[in-house]
Amino acid sequence: GEAQRNPLKPCRVAVLRDGAPVTEEWAAMLPELRHGWRDEPLEPARVAALWRGKCEDPAPIGAVIATAAVALLLLGRAASQDEAEAQARSLWQSRREVPYPVAADR
Repeated sequence: GEAQRNPLKPCRVAVLRDGAPVTEEWAAMLPELRHGWRDEPLEPARVAALWRGKCEDPAPIGAVIATAAVALLLLGRAASQDEAEAQARSLWQSRREVPYPVAADR
């Protein structure tokens, strides 16, 4: 399975603090939005469009940033949720939008 943080609702994240298991509560990043996750077409080209900035849908972009924020915190790259979200947002904004050719573009 995969792990993805839904930016539209709060979530719990299990972490280790000084070797002890702790559950952190993460607030929704975009609580005012609604998004039909299950209604999205499963098309790889949409992922490429999102990465390349051709799709400006805030919910999927928020999912990328929110999921990266959890990873940054769990990897010890950020000391707090706020710092993790700021770093994840910065990484998203500074990404190279066209790192590799996509099969559909050939």
